[in-house]
Amino acid sequence: VASTTAFTGISLWLSRQAAQKAAITLTSEIAEHQAVRVAAGITHALNSARSIADLIDAERSTQSPRREVVNRYLQRLASNPAFA
Repeated sequence: VASTTAFTGISLWLSRQAAQKAAITLTSEIAEHQAVRVAAGITHALNSARSIADLIDAERSTQSPRREVVNRYLQRLASNPAFA
């Protein structure tokens, strides 16, 4: 009986260790995947911000900058679900 109890105790302890290791591995994989998604979103946002800045800079560099052009561009961006 004592050996059965010891065997069961060791099995439970090893199972717990394996479960913890699997949980840590899975959590790490999920975190890495989320980090890639966040980085892609940030990259997209920064590229969009650069494009907006370039458009505004180009419009301001003309003899008669037109605010309507910039506003129209910003309206299109605002209606894009990716930016909502």
